[in-house]
Amino acid sequence: MLVIPRLVRSILRLDRPETTSVACIGICFALSLLAQQFGYSVALGAFIAGSLVAESGEGARIEHLLEPVRDLFAAVFFVSVGMLIEPALVRANFAAHPGPLGRGVVGRIIGVSIPPSDRRGVRTSIAASMSLAQIGEFSFIIAYLGTSTGAVREFLYPVAVSVSALTTLTTPWMIRAAGPVAAWSTASCRTRCRPSWRLRLLDRRPALAWPRRTRAQSIVRLLLLDAALLAAVGILSGRLFPTR
Repeated sequence: MLVIPRLVRSILRLDRPETTSVACIGICFALSLLAQQFGYSVALGAFIAGSLVAESGEGARIEHLLEPVRDLFAAVFFVSVGMLIEPALVRANFAAHPGPLGRGVVGRIIGVSIPPSDRRGVRTSIAASMSLAQIGEFSFIIAYLGTSTGAVREFLYPVAVSVSALTTLTTPWMIRAAGPVAAWSTASCRTRCRPSWRLRLLDRRPALAWPRRTRAQSIVRLLLLDAALLAAVGILSGRLFPTR
């Protein structure tokens, strides 16, 4: 915090884009190797490096310079993900795919669309939920950690990779269908919902800003709800999957 942001600002004063790009990439790799030496993951070191570079106050400028490098690494990453899919393992564990696929897509659509529908309207919430109805690459990173530590069985990793690839392929069609589905839902709600529900979901404009006290109360309630849900997950996991 004391060194890297000042170092980045001094490099930016040179006004040489190639020097800035090389320096930021060097900081990323250096902190990644340092984190690995201390027993942490390389991704954590890269994350800390990005956070420290952003503390320089020139994050937008640096991001613009590093876009080609980011796109290159993203392409390599997703190609390597595709190479992780083994058709034999997918075929052997085919029966385990519909559950995670259905829960991921349907669960994310329901989970994203229902909470904001009261304040943002049906059309906006459904369009957002269908745009986010995919399982990201973070899921199979977690699955890899689970299989490597022995917390879950080996079949979960190829299932997570293939489900992530399938949802990535279906995302463009989901985004394309978001508008028609939102329009159909809005029209259906206008004809079938009760007047009070219709007023809440469709006719009332969303508030631009919450009052300070109401916003603070809502944040506190959400934090308490998250804490209760995390505690419930921990208790149930301890009872259903006791450690040996």
